[in-house]
Amino acid sequence: MPIFGRVLVAGGFLWISLWAIVGSLLGAKINSALFHGDQVWIAGLQRELMRAAHAHMNSMSYSIILMGLSAHTAVRICGYKLCQRTAGAACVGMILFGTGLTLEAFFPTERGDYSPLALLTGFGGVTFIGAITLWGLIFVWGAKRGRAT
Repeated sequence: MPIFGRVLVAGGFLWISLWAIVGSLLGAKINSALFHGDQVWIAGLQRELMRAAHAHMNSMSYSIILMGLSAHTAVRICGYKLCQRTAGAACVGMILFGTGLTLEAFFPTERGDYSPLALLTGFGGVTFIGAITLWGLIFVWGAKRGRAT
């Protein structure tokens, strides 16, 4: 397995661990809000954004791990540099998306304005989706050329 593949697998598991901790803290905050009757927080935007960040980051982590596990085959199809750059773009997109979404929970967008955090989140999401799409296309291209073995 290429070095960047091992880094993706390790980083994916560490990212899952981080967001599992965030999920635990979120659960504790929800229990506290229920205990104290904080209906504003229970039904609020901050809770929803934190739940979305937790769920998205965990699912993105699985994608990063799968990229790492399939890196050896991808490198044989299209070369080391393209695979490394695609994987790097996916990691950067995932980190930007998670950071932006989490910060949006604490610094929400004002009505009628474009928040820099919303733009950061969007840019990270588009970067991640583009990288994952390219990774899939590498395998489609390899299958068409018979090089995925």
